[in-house]
Amino acid sequence: MNMINKNLYLNVNFILCCLLCVIWTIPNTILWRNLLLSFGSIFSVLIIYRNLFLVSILNNFSIKMLGLLLTWVFFHYLFISMEPNLQLKELSGLWLRSVLAMLMAVSLALYLSTNPQSVLLLGICVGATVLINISFYVFYSLQVERFLLPGEVMGRPFHKIETVFWGSLWIAYALANLQYLISHPKTINRLKYTVLWINVVIVALISSLLTSAKNGIVAGIALACIFAGLFFVQMSRERYRIKVGVIFLSLIISIFIFGYWYFKTTAGWATFFSDSRVALQIDQYQQWKKPLEGIPSNVTAPNTYARVAWASVGFRIITDHPLGYGLVNQSFERWLDYLGIDHQTNRQTHMGWIDFGLAFGFPGVLILWSAIFFIIYKGFRQKKLLSLIAGWTCLAIFGLGLISEIFYKQFFEAIMFWITFGAVAVSVSKKHENKSIEL
Repeated sequence: MNMINKNLYLNVNFILCCLLCVIWTIPNTILWRNLLLSFGSIFSVLIIYRNLFLVSILNNFSIKMLGLLLTWVFFHYLFISMEPNLQLKELSGLWLRSVLAMLMAVSLALYLSTNPQSVLLLGICVGATVLINISFYVFYSLQVERFLLPGEVMGRPFHKIETVFWGSLWIAYALANLQYLISHPKTINRLKYTVLWINVVIVALISSLLTSAKNGIVAGIALACIFAGLFFVQMSRERYRIKVGVIFLSLIISIFIFGYWYFKTTAGWATFFSDSRVALQIDQYQQWKKPLEGIPSNVTAPNTYARVAWASVGFRIITDHPLGYGLVNQSFERWLDYLGIDHQTNRQTHMGWIDFGLAFGFPGVLILWSAIFFIIYKGFRQKKLLSLIAGWTCLAIFGLGLISEIFYKQFFEAIMFWITFGAVAVSVSKKHENKSIEL
């Protein structure tokens, strides 16, 4: 069998992964997503089955943790589930799609380990949601013959969470490439790619600004600050070309200036801590149950109050019921109904890790954290391009889980995809990278 045939399945799976990243959050594409997941997972199973050297990869700690998570989910359904019929429906839907995505992620990491030149194409696909969002903003602005205000284009076609999720992942992807360029001064076209990935960070932040997505901007600036710290540490140890150093410093200074301006001019940030203190007093101030009917008089920003209060209530529920309800979607609402708390439609707490804890308790969160932290540690330590992408994307997912409602619907599928990708990426040795994949 010639080399073209040997790599056919990997090539096809890579194309399917790219298409999946493009359409994952586009409305009314569930049929196409299911088709991509189905065919991609079939190719991945064939690749995994026919390659014995993958055994060492599958013994990776993070892969074991993901396997343990799936085992815990199945055990939860059999013995702990609050609503077995509804959980079974989610297992055959959301969880099944997540497993198919995880299988595709294994092949994607293997493909990129032997075809690093394809990292750029995948990066463009990861940023498709951001590019589409900005394109629609320009389109609608031209229609009304004025620049739309931030948030006016929301929902056409994306809401905030889509741009926050994929925008943050795109920033993480870009920062991984930038860190690799810092560590490898002999990279061909280094200056050109440096400018390219810096522009990606800026464009992703602009997209969040146009959607008025505060958490997207916070996530992007936080990632940039971490990158700045790493850059200054590495800059103190190694020599740089003046041009590259100036470009990186310009990026960091520009983001800091943008962040300062944004926090100073955006309503709600000035009173964030005072509003949060009120929101944490969930017994004294119970407007979190029905925030549409009014908020405490000593609160300035309703959004801050509601999110912090919901997260506080969610954490209390987890501590009282540490094994979870069993549902990824609408776990908060189900718990409130079960506990007899009269409330409005509060399906999620809007804090991803609290939502996942409500679903599968402390065991589920700790298992997933173990996988993520291991990937981040190995990814930053290895400093290979693929490993850095794994580390940065998992860092973005962890951070987003602290401030955004990302653990539900297709976002959960994408999270499991990227964590699995990271687990395989940090476990592919140089020997495997240089070895052709047998089919």
